[in-house]
Amino acid sequence: MVRSISYLLVTVIAVASVQMVDGQFNYSICENATCFGLPDHCLDTFDCQAVCKVNKLTSDVYQFEVQTMPQTNQSSLPLAYVAVGLSLDSRMDDDSVVECVMMNNQVEVFMSYTRQSPRGADRHTYTDEIRITQTSYSDGSIRCAFERKAVTVINNQIFDLNGIPHHLLLAVGTEVDATSLRRHTVRLASNEPIIVPDSVEIPNQNIDYDACAITQTCFGMPSGCISSKNCHTAITITHTSPTYKFQMATSSGTAYVAVGLSMDNQMGSDSVIECVRENDAVNMYTSFTRNDHTGTDRHSSDGLATLLDSSYVNGLIYCYVERNETGAVFDQEFDLANQFFYILLAIGDVTTATSLTGHKQRQVSSEAIHLSDIVDLKEAAKPLLIKLHGCFMIFAWMGTAAVGLVLARYFKKEWSNKKVFGKDVWFIGHMVCMVITWTLTLVAFVMIFVHVGGWTQIGNTHGIMGIVVTVLCFFQPIGAAFRPHPKHPRRIGFNIGHYFIGRIAFLLAIINIFYSIFLTSAEMPLWFLSILVIFCVVFWGNHILMSTMAYLADDKRSLLRAFIGPAKHIDYATADYIAWYVRLKRKFFVLYLAAIIVLVVSSICVVIFSRT
Repeated sequence: MVRSISYLLVTVIAVASVQMVDGQFNYSICENATCFGLPDHCLDTFDCQAVCKVNKLTSDVYQFEVQTMPQTNQSSLPLAYVAVGLSLDSRMDDDSVVECVMMNNQVEVFMSYTRQSPRGADRHTYTDEIRITQTSYSDGSIRCAFERKAVTVINNQIFDLNGIPHHLLLAVGTEVDATSLRRHTVRLASNEPIIVPDSVEIPNQNIDYDACAITQTCFGMPSGCISSKNCHTAITITHTSPTYKFQMATSSGTAYVAVGLSMDNQMGSDSVIECVRENDAVNMYTSFTRNDHTGTDRHSSDGLATLLDSSYVNGLIYCYVERNETGAVFDQEFDLANQFFYILLAIGDVTTATSLTGHKQRQVSSEAIHLSDIVDLKEAAKPLLIKLHGCFMIFAWMGTAAVGLVLARYFKKEWSNKKVFGKDVWFIGHMVCMVITWTLTLVAFVMIFVHVGGWTQIGNTHGIMGIVVTVLCFFQPIGAAFRPHPKHPRRIGFNIGHYFIGRIAFLLAIINIFYSIFLTSAEMPLWFLSILVIFCVVFWGNHILMSTMAYLADDKRSLLRAFIGPAKHIDYATADYIAWYVRLKRKFFVLYLAAIIVLVVSSICVVIFSRT
């Protein structure tokens, strides 16, 4: 059984489900969550010394909340820490632990890894393995909440919580030092490994799916979830003159859900209602989106919208908002009774005291609607420019560039008795492939800038790397056009520069295609990774195979040159003894070309037809 624990790369979910009633733990919340208490069976008798509650928020994120109870024995030393570990065997060795420790009058959170000999735990640094969402110390009770990725690697050990049961280890103690926990006062391991169930979909008491398109307009995520009644985020709109009522809910584990009213289906100059989880409460704000696509600016909701109800229970953010028919926002009039609006729905993790600053996922309605009408609202298709951008980049770098590189490296002496327009066959093939790559890259580059509206949204890794690739790609053929004569002493410098710049651009482009999978706007399924991995195996496998054959055919003269440097091109006319190399190389190139075509076509189909 694979050793596992989960890792969280997702969002900042303020943890508040573990509620206190008069300083005591609210045991009723364990009816809808996975709870583990110390000592054994304390959840049945409501007298736990410490409790751990676990929720699966998404396929990538688990939410943990741990808490100690105030000690009734006043003569006992106060507890200094509570720690929760995940183990495959219920013993303390090779386990991943999160420690909540009282230090310097505040609760600090550490990660550690238990060892068997000598017995103990070693703390280690963490970046995005866990995300702290809450810590507190009140009336002798230590409490902390954090999110953890479903898959992490710690001490060269893979931890994967999805579908693999783990024993929960819970421990408390009174002594700590600067580097580790001291001996536990009490510890307990769950009798059976625990599988944390998936987070529940939005319950019907908040979003009534059966009333959608009958008495209310509904809109949700993911695509098609209203008809299948399995949304993780949804809104409803009803008109009760002279006001409009918005229900908004999300169980996605994010920090907010927001709905915008837009006249042009793009973010900018839109009126927004935000439902934001702040500690244990859900608050409502109204805001106006900036035209530079960088976020929203909050404003007073007086005379515009009123929060009627809100809650945060078991990871579900819910709010019920009443909005007036008319109202001016930053000098722009919004008339819900007479104007038509696109619906913008978004969830995300990043908020400030004055605005939302980033979406994790968003969806736009396919049409502008009159809000007093009850309609069966559908989501808009993936924007055409995004589809074309993805298709062009895949065709350019996984297709023509991958073929052009192989032609230039391994086929300079092939078909030497034939010319096309007075040039060698390999050169014409290489030039055609690279001109296509250059053209498609520049066109795709312009398309995405048109789509996002300029430079303002090019702040992620994919965007920055894309700019670097495009710059390298742009200057590569310009340099080739001014290359020195083959006999010129500077030709070797050109050859080396052209060789390495081309390969750096290619490598960055392929890495950037991997990054695109994790872009919300790309809407790519995670299994697309498998196609990219197969492409890498085909491309570099072909490189290794042909380089090995070249090394053997060249009488094993230079291993480094065969695999890394510019290939040595053997004159087949005077080297009859390597006829086997020529035949095999041509056959492998045909197979390689066929595999590239299949992978490129498959990838383009995913870009065009997929919606996650």
